[in-house]
Parts: sequence; structure tokens; C-alpha cells
Amino acid sequence: MSKRLGIETLCEGIENRSQSDFLKEIGCQYQQGYLFAASMQPDELRQFLGKAGDQLEDISLSDYYSQIDRVNVLSDPQLGGTEFQPGGKYRRADGHR
Repeated sequence: MSKRLGIETLCEGIENRSQSDFLKEIGCQYQQGYLFAASMQPDELRQFLGKAGDQLEDISLSDYYSQIDRVNVLSDPQLGGTEFQPGGKYRRADGHR
């Protein structure tokens, strides 16, 4: 529903990589939770970002994530077996591109 309304999505409470991966696959735009970091004060956040810079999402993939979040794999059964890749490319389970 949020995709149809043009509303960006944020999922909270992400605790493990499999949850994060699943949410990325279905087009969740933003995630937060203990997988990434516990709640912190602004000064702690600045220190965290300074130390974790190389572990943050690669900014070059932002276009990819902006495009994939437009796809609704739950309501479009033809996309159910589709694997989306950076650069706007995709591969369907039946081999078509």
C-alpha cells in the first residue's frame, strides 16, 4: 500500500542480517535496529559514524535502492522470481532479462 501511495518505508527493530536481507528484497527503503547500532546520544552517533564509515551503505548504490523500492513483489506475482541487481538490471527465475 505504501508503494502505491508513494510513501517511503522504514522498518524498525531489525536484529539480524536475514531480516535485513528480506526487507531489502521486498523494497523496504530504510531500516533501523540493533543489527546496526543501539540507541545513542548525538555525540555518540558522531563517534560511531566516524568509526563505521567503511561499513555504511555504499552511496553509489542509492540509485539502485531508489529504483528497487518502486517494485512491489507482494502484489505483482510476475515479479516473484525476479532478482534485481545494481545498475537497474534484473534477472527473472525463468531466465528472461
